[in-house]
Amino acid sequence: MDLIEFKNKLIQKKDLLKCIFTTLLIQLIVTASSTHYIINNNVLINSNLLKYISWKNFWFEGLMKLIVIIIIMSILTTIIKDEEVSFKIRQLVFIIFSCILGLYLSLLIIGTKNEIVNIAIRDTFIIFITMLIIGLNTIYFNIDLEPYEFIIAIIILFIFIISLINIFLKSKKTNIFISIAIFISVLSLIVFTTNDIINKYPNDNSKCINGAYEYYLQILSIFELLLKRKNKE
Repeated sequence: MDLIEFKNKLIQKKDLLKCIFTTLLIQLIVTASSTHYIINNNVLINSNLLKYISWKNFWFEGLMKLIVIIIIMSILTTIIKDEEVSFKIRQLVFIIFSCILGLYLSLLIIGTKNEIVNIAIRDTFIIFITMLIIGLNTIYFNIDLEPYEFIIAIIILFIFIISLINIFLKSKKTNIFISIAIFISVLSLIVFTTNDIINKYPNDNSKCINGAYEYYLQILSIFELLLKRKNKE
């Protein structure tokens, strides 16, 4: 693909890309704002949420709350990805989803130095932009990623199985391997998502929220992995 053809392809998806990244930015701001509010107003402490992340309480009331949260998040995800639901409803549900993720991030960040959080945020966006550029290059050089999507799916399934087994084994080396494998998988997914948006998404906004949702989860996954790694250093 020559440069002119590549530019024309991006121009054709201009409105879609604008919609995706505008939606993504809005959701990230919502998540950051809700996280900031929760931490600075001691919501976790005042509502006794912190005690439910300890193993002592996890298997009772904490476990039940976790199951309820998983069910709620699954329902919200289904609505967000359902193209038959109106754009405004999906956007509103996405905002609710982002607020709940803000609560989750606050659990990760609480007790962490601001310097570490800021470094993790900076590195997250550097990595995301880098993988975004790599994804665009796969389009420019006409690299077919479809054969690799199945491989990544198998790797993710393998990671999930190993993670479940390691809950009982509690191997530190296995945890390191899992973290590295997850990190590489997430980076690969950014490339695949970018390639799909340009090559497979229709030239309208029907899949705008789908694209923003994929990028959103990938960015938060990178941030979470970086934050955990920097906390261990």
